[in-house]
Order: sequence, then structure tokens, then C-alpha cells
Amino acid sequence: MKFLKILLALALMAAIPFSSDAQVYNQWPAQQSSFVTAVAPATPAAASVKSSAGVITSITCFNLLATPVYIKLFNTASVTLGTTSATLQFMCPGNTAGAGFVANYHWALSFSTAIEYAVTGGISLTDDSSITASSVIVNIGYN
Repeated sequence: MKFLKILLALALMAAIPFSSDAQVYNQWPAQQSSFVTAVAPATPAAASVKSSAGVITSITCFNLLATPVYIKLFNTASVTLGTTSATLQFMCPGNTAGAGFVANYHWALSFSTAIEYAVTGGISLTDDSSITASSVIVNIGYN
């Protein structure tokens, strides 16, 4: 009987993870992000978040227009709006009283070349439609 108790104790100890076995998730990159913030111009223009490879940890968008706008993200250092297709796109809902979204990415969005973005009025991945000036705020957290 004593042998079974010892065997059971050893089996239970083997099932307990030691600190070297423990896995810790979501520690990076959310802790040390840099940020860019902008009021989107009326004429869409690609803006650089990071000129080299990196990750996006958060995106916020606030829109005072009655119609939605579209945040387009590009995995390239050179964007020609109307020609370059967006890698990712987010719709920022419209409402004259204010609308928007906040998205935090604990498993960051990875960009292998560079991070560029633009805010346009159309849903097409290559859209370059104008929006009303001083109506959309964009904040992007990155590493």
C-alpha cells in the first residue's frame, strides 16, 4: 500500500509543470508598442507606420461622417493608391454623432516588409476615394 502511495505521489508530481516547462502567452508585443496617430486628410494619401518589417498591436478608428470609411493596411514601403492592393482592410462605421472601433491584437498582425496605411471612402482594396477632411481619427500601435 505504501508503494502505491509513493507511486501516486510521483505520478502527480510529474503532471505538475515546473517553471522551465511553463508557457507564458501574450507577453509580447502588447507591452511595448509605439503609436502613430493622425486625422485623415480629405485626399487619401498612404502614410508610413514603420519603414521596415514589424507588427501591429492595435488599431482604433473614430469617424464623424455619415458613411463608413475604410482603413487599408499595406505590407510594402511604396504604395500607389488606386493601384496597390491593400493587404488588410477595416471598415470604420459612420455616424455624425461619432462611431468607430477599437481592436487590440494580442497575437499581433505581422508585416514582413513595411507598414503603410491609408483611409479612403470606398471598399475596394485599391480604392482611393476622397473623404471629408478632419472627420476621421486613426491610431495604430506597432512594434
